[in-house]
This record gives sequence, C-alpha cells and structure tokens, in this order.
Amino acid sequence: MTKFNQNALTFNSANLLPLMINSHSDKFVFGQPSLVEIEGNLEFRAQVKTDNLESVTAFTEMLDAFFTLLMDYQAAMA
Repeated sequence: MTKFNQNALTFNSANLLPLMINSHSDKFVFGQPSLVEIEGNLEFRAQVKTDNLESVTAFTEMLDAFFTLLMDYQAAMA
C-alpha cells in the first residue's frame, strides 16, 4: 500500500498496462489482482479462487503468485 498519486500512475502507465494485460494466473478470479485507490491509498488486491483455500500447498502457491505479481507491479512503478 502506498499513497495514491495520479501523476505517478499516469507516468508509469506504459509499464503497467502490458503487465495488467499479460499477467494471468489461475490462482485468482479473472481480472485479479488489481490496483485500487482506497481512501487516498493505492492498494494491490486480489480475489482468490476458492480452490486455493483447500490445502496448505494450494494456499502457499497462491501467496507466492500474489507476491511475485506484487513485485512485478512494484518494479513497473519504480
């Protein structure tokens, strides 16, 4: 989570758009994860598919996918 900055988002949109379009994972609901502005903060959120909650292995694989994408988004915003 970081403070929402429209200028930074606009500046980095050329890096973010391909990432948003090309990053698909079977761990998340279609269109997830996403960047969301909430009360002045920019949050990286994802709605996970329920089968990721059925075992420890599936859950840790989903977390790994989430944090990998988070790092990709962070790099795109740098």
